[in-house]
Amino acid sequence: MHGGGRTRGRGVLDGKPAATNHQAFAWVTSQGPRVLWDSVSRWVDAGRHVTLAGVSAGTDMGFYLVKRLCGRAVAEAAVLGAEYDWHRDPEAPIWYPDGAIVPTAPLPGAVVRQKASEKTERAEKGGKKGKKTK
Repeated sequence: MHGGGRTRGRGVLDGKPAATNHQAFAWVTSQGPRVLWDSVSRWVDAGRHVTLAGVSAGTDMGFYLVKRLCGRAVAEAAVLGAEYDWHRDPEAPIWYPDGAIVPTAPLPGAVVRQKASEKTERAEKGGKKGKKTK
């Protein structure tokens, strides 16, 4: 279980399909020209070697390996236990939702919570009055 880039110079994947990080795809593929690089899939199962295309793809691939080794019921139970949105098809495009609209000012009547660091920063600037200590 690894990204194909880790084994590129060793010949382990020569002639086999493999995935690697999509952002580093051009560089990695130039280092292993005899590998059948897959630029679409999040992971590739080539039998003995299963390669992945990045960190989050590794989580999806991990659940796939649980399915491959222990069966679908076990994998689905693990997914539910992890509360994870498993991308079961390695070739399916990932849909990224549009960013939420974030208001620039609090809505009327909203309770505004501050991070502890913001409270400390304001207090250091003198924004919060308190008893003076000698």
